[in-house]
Amino acid sequence: MSKQLPASRGVDDLLGVLRQRHQPTPASPAVRPATPAAVEMDRRSWYMRRDVADSLARALDDLHYATRAPKHIILAAIVEHALADLDGIRDRLPDPPA
Repeated sequence: MSKQLPASRGVDDLLGVLRQRHQPTPASPAVRPATPAAVEMDRRSWYMRRDVADSLARALDDLHYATRAPKHIILAAIVEHALADLDGIRDRLPDPPA
């Protein structure tokens, strides 16, 4: 008594089955560290003197490597610190034109 096998449908069908079995599954999106839901991020562009931009970049890098805090958090702390002293900043600005 022999087992009856289905008739072969050819090499093309076999290759199709093999291709389906070995297709990569779609990659799941990268999981990013969670940020608090109340924090909304934004990207903006500001113009400033090159020497000031270079100094800011160096400060960000120095604080990042010293603390390993993300750069966006460091930049927020720098800006928040400056915002706490707007009178001091106002004193550094040139007088408005008359």
